[in-house]
Amino acid sequence: MDTRILLTIFLRTFLVGAAFNTKGMQNVGLSFIMEPGLRALYGSDVALLQRARGRYLKFYNTHPFWTPLLVGIFLSMENKIARGLLPPDILPKLRATTVYTLSGLGDSFFGGSLLVTWSLVCINLALSDRPLLLAIWVLFCFLVLQIFKIFTFARGYS
Repeated sequence: MDTRILLTIFLRTFLVGAAFNTKGMQNVGLSFIMEPGLRALYGSDVALLQRARGRYLKFYNTHPFWTPLLVGIFLSMENKIARGLLPPDILPKLRATTVYTLSGLGDSFFGGSLLVTWSLVCINLALSDRPLLLAIWVLFCFLVLQIFKIFTFARGYS
């Protein structure tokens, strides 16, 4: 797949929760993320494109930090489905196992440990009047998170 399309898809992963809803949770965001890849794979075949879109409008909810990895995996699987190497019904089976497993892992590790540590260090540095260290810490954590997301997206796609 074209590098520009992959970059567009990756950047869209930051918007996974933009259309959060109680029925499908992050499903609209996931569909929005996958759209450039689906268009590249199915192009002018409207029927196949509609069926592919439908696969991503089903219930989807996981920790946002895992979304790049999952999107990379889904894009790789969709590529194989489009080439006829895998049947389309394999994607819901894969989603059922990976999404919920990573959701639990993400909530406990990222939400329960990493983000709490990040914020506690920020509070301590702010209260001890160390703005330069605070800025360095925030920048460091932000960059490490972005590297993690880029790495997991690339590994998921490969």
